[in-house]
Parts: sequence; structure tokens; C-alpha cells
Amino acid sequence: MKRKLKTGALILGASLWATISLGQEIPKEYQKKYDGEQIQSFLLLTSKKNYYDKIILNAAGEKVATLNEKRPLIFISSKGKAYVANSINGFNDGGGFVWNEFQDIDIIDLATNTTQKADFNIRVLPYDGDALIVFRKGDRFGAMNKSEEIVLEPKNKSIEFIKDNTISYLIVDDKEYFLIDTKGQNFLGQRFVHGDRHININVISSNTILASNDGKGFGLYSLLEKREIVPYSYDDARPISNHLYEVKKNGASGVYDGNAKALILPFELEVRHVSAIMKSPIDSTDYFFVNISRNDKSLVNIVHNNKLLVEEKYQLENLMYKDNFPFVGGYNADGKYYIFDMSQPKMLIDGLPHIEGMTRIEYLKGKPGFVRVESVIDPQVTNGDNRDWVMLLNTDGKVLSGYRAAQAVERFDLEGGKPIITTAYRNSEGSYTVQVMFGPEDFILKDLKLSDTNFTVVENKLSMSLPSDISNVLPSGESVMGGKVLIDATGKVEFVK
Repeated sequence: MKRKLKTGALILGASLWATISLGQEIPKEYQKKYDGEQIQSFLLLTSKKNYYDKIILNAAGEKVATLNEKRPLIFISSKGKAYVANSINGFNDGGGFVWNEFQDIDIIDLATNTTQKADFNIRVLPYDGDALIVFRKGDRFGAMNKSEEIVLEPKNKSIEFIKDNTISYLIVDDKEYFLIDTKGQNFLGQRFVHGDRHININVISSNTILASNDGKGFGLYSLLEKREIVPYSYDDARPISNHLYEVKKNGASGVYDGNAKALILPFELEVRHVSAIMKSPIDSTDYFFVNISRNDKSLVNIVHNNKLLVEEKYQLENLMYKDNFPFVGGYNADGKYYIFDMSQPKMLIDGLPHIEGMTRIEYLKGKPGFVRVESVIDPQVTNGDNRDWVMLLNTDGKVLSGYRAAQAVERFDLEGGKPIITTAYRNSEGSYTVQVMFGPEDFILKDLKLSDTNFTVVENKLSMSLPSDISNVLPSGESVMGGKVLIDATGKVEFVK
């Protein structure tokens, strides 16, 4: 049965305010400093300089209330009563959540300019539209609507505001928890049992709610489909992406596939947490980025086809990735960077110092065989050079060319031969230092000095113009200036004047 609070009505003014053009005009003495809104027969004036500085005038233009940041207006009821807080303090829900609430509330009758004290506190929440007003008496919570009706008696352990596509509230009583709309109706049509578990807003995520019928086994219930989507047989569950959900049992994490209705990451791997999932663009299989515990140390790893991919000798502390499949990177236990290839799987390099972040890790020219690594290096090491630094590896993890600022790397696939790789960086003399190779320690040309890097392929040969003012030494030992070199698919170099 609905009843009225003895302390007066609670109607939030913001959504009900008429524009000033519909009623009284702002008195001339206030027009320069205040904007005005009409609320019933009163004017609420708000300072143009400070939103919290407000004045309420009655129909005769008399000042009946002055408000500020230390004494804020909460709302004005339909009965013309202004609810004003004298303090705002935090309240601990007992489970690690602290929220703010309006305390020491004055209820000012604007018609008679008399004041009485409220015997409850009010949660600091958005009270727009049809939102319910959440209040606390002692250690119990209730809710009222803006027609001054009590929707929920103050008998609940907590009431949490949920702002999604629609406004709703999570209600937790001594045994159960459920969701209500702004009319106080349980719109899911059912209640869940929490047992000894502390329930707060964290149980709701991505249009799901953690659910249980007995307070012992938990799963997920879809707020949109209004059905169970993860069986109520786990210790915990949460959405990860699309139809995949992390579930926990006896301290271990697994992944439940809502489409297959089965575990696709088993508990036997002793994963402690699933942080993300990457889907292979090649075969659409899932790679799980996970946390594991080894020798009391929390480490990261990758699971694919129910196997841990990273050997445990690599002590990896975090994992970072972009759209760089199959490559991921991060820092090891020594604070140095690593690069891991998930497709092989293989650790390409472990222990890169001075890395502040990876801009890009990718196959050179999008073809397997060589890996271009673009990074941000500690400016104290680069003497303030904040350009991206580029390194080139092969897929065995061997370095073809170490980090250079804005280094250009290219791949040329000549018919009938192995890929030819070129690397180029601008040297201190203003020209480019260029290496041409098939792979690490398999050079075709070393330390060419060129004025540009406009290399072309002509009749299945790589063509490189030589500057006329810089001397270069050919593999034959001949020193030349000008002309060009042609390199065929076997790596044979021909000089053309």
C-alpha cells in the first residue's frame, strides 16, 4: 500500500520547470546576474557565474530562499517545498562501494517560509524525468516517486540506480535481489537469491545480470531476452564479448560459449582471469589472453586450442595488442619489452630495453616472413628524438636491422627468387644509408649511400640510382659515382653507367 512521507512531497524540479516565458518575469534587479525558471508559482534564479548560487522568489517577488554550493538545492516538491542539503558525505555500502548522499536536509515551505528537518538522507543521483528518489533511514533504503508516494518502504539493504536505455533500479533485500522500473514494478518478473554474496551494481554488465536461484550457483540472465544465458552452476560469471562469458569455479576461470552452450576454455588450465579475446582473421579461432599464477606470481599468457602458448620460462607481466594479428607485445618481469607471434607460436624477441610503447607490429608488406616493428623509445635514450623508431625482424626472431628513427623498410618479390629486403635511414651526412639483403647475414649490398630511396622494379630486376656526388663501393670492389645498380632474383648485382 502506498503512503506519503510525513516530511513532505518529493518532486524534482528540473524536468518539471516551465520556461520563464510561461509565467513571471525576472525582476529587473536580478536580470543581469541571474537566469530564471518558473516552478509552480515561484521563480528559481540561477547565477550566470556559479550554477550553485540560486535564489527562490515567491509570486510577490520576495526572496524566500538563498542557496549555494555548501547548501545546495536538491529538488522542489509539487507542494512548493524546497529540499536543501546542509552537507554531502559519503556512505559505505559495506561491500567496498562508497557513494555520496545529501545529509542534514532542510525542508523549506516556500509559501510560509517555514523550515522543518527531514528524518532521512537522499542519495546523490540524477533525478530527471520519472526517476525515483532513493532515500535512507538508518541502514535501510526506500524509494518514492514524484507524486509523493512511497514505492518501496525503507526495508532494503541497498537500492542501486541503473542508467541504460531505460531507468531502473537494483533492489537488494535480506534474501533476494531484483530489478524495478520507475513505477516500482519488477519488470523481469522474478527475483534472484544472493545467499551470503554481497550484491551491488557490479552484478549488471552489458545487459546481463548475475543470477542465482539458490545463492550458491551463479550464472547470467539476459535483461533483453529475459532468459538464462549462462547456467546457474558457477561461482561467478561476466560477459566478455558477444556470446562469450568468463565463468569461475573454485578460483579458476573458464570461458562459456553461449551459442555452443559449452565451456570452450576449461578450468583444468588453472587460469585465474580472462582479460580479453582475439579472434583469428585467418581461421576465426579464439585466442584467450589470460592471467595465471605461478610461484605466487601473477603472469600473463595466451590460450589457443586449450593450450598455453607462452613457455613459462618467459615471465610476462602484461600483454598489449592492437589489430596486429598474429603479434602481441608487452613487458616481462624485468620491465623489458617482448614480441610474441601467436601463429607459430614463438617468442620473437624478449628483453627489448627503453620501449615506451608499440605503435605497430606487422608483417612487412602484409606477407609472412618479415616483421616490421614500430615503437616509441625513451626520449632520454634518443636525445629527444620523438619520431617512431623502426626495427625489422624475420619470423625466426632474428634482427635484420635494429631500431632507427623513421627507418624505411621495403620488400621486393622478384619472380623466381627469394624476397629482397631494403632498409634505409638518414645518416648524419644527410644522405641515406641503405642495406640490401635476403635475410640476416645474407647481404647483397651493404652501406650504400644514396640521395633517395625511390627503388623500382624493371624487367624483374630491382633498380637503384646511385648519386653522382657520393662514392659507393660495389661487391666487386669497384668504387663508383653515379649510374645505377640492377639486382636480379638471385642477388646478382649489375652496374649500369
